[in-house]
Amino acid sequence: MSVIIIGDRAVGKSSMILGLCEPSPQEKYVVVDEDDCSRLKEQLSPHGTVLPTENPVNLHSLTIYLRLSRPREITVNLIDTRGEFWGDIKATESPQYKFPSAYQDFMQKIAQARYIILLLHPYQELVRAEYLKSDFNTLNKEDDLYPRDVWVKNLQRNLQTLKNNCKLTKHFFICLHKADLFCNYKEESSRWRYNPSGSNDFGTYLDRIRTRYFGVAKDVIREFNINQVGASKLSFFITTNKDRNLLEIPWLSLGTYLSSEAEERR
Repeated sequence: MSVIIIGDRAVGKSSMILGLCEPSPQEKYVVVDEDDCSRLKEQLSPHGTVLPTENPVNLHSLTIYLRLSRPREITVNLIDTRGEFWGDIKATESPQYKFPSAYQDFMQKIAQARYIILLLHPYQELVRAEYLKSDFNTLNKEDDLYPRDVWVKNLQRNLQTLKNNCKLTKHFFICLHKADLFCNYKEESSRWRYNPSGSNDFGTYLDRIRTRYFGVAKDVIREFNINQVGASKLSFFITTNKDRNLLEIPWLSLGTYLSSEAEERR
């Protein structure tokens, strides 16, 4: 089972995985293999701070256990890229010309993925000034984030790239990361929690996330779904390393697709 994580420059792909490795007072339903956690911490954050990506492409493989009513074990490939390599519409030089071999290898890897998790920065207008004042925030609104219209164009370009090159991919999980910068993430987290002994209907929750936080891209989403056979291949989430539940929801949603796929093969 191939699950690949990609995303914007400096969005926190490595930090997301390391966040899942951290102990939590909450019940953990998404668990990274203990040996993989140790190795990733040594490779990605040996001194407690995530290292910048030096190579055009770094590949980190790990095993994640989904503690669902039907437990799942999945192999995940975290594809860490330099800032200008993926999802940067303002890049002055195309990565396929600057890093032709690495770019081809990257495209071949994502083309084989069954599921893809894409992490995005929020856009400038969504971020709330009072949340940027945190002592732990190093993000600069003007320098590090796109204005809304550029963000939408960048999403359109990225989705078109995925649509054209990832014919084997069954579903894309689009995460608007760093939710602590644009909403009351604790309130959002309380709206849906996994129930290990009952029904877990993602539908209403995910519809709300798409409408509230991805509404500016509704035409782009509609365009992606044109000529799509069956249900949409896109699901939308908000995530932050500051809340374990929000961090786990995309993975738990992935688990439901894996369960459905298993049922279809019976």
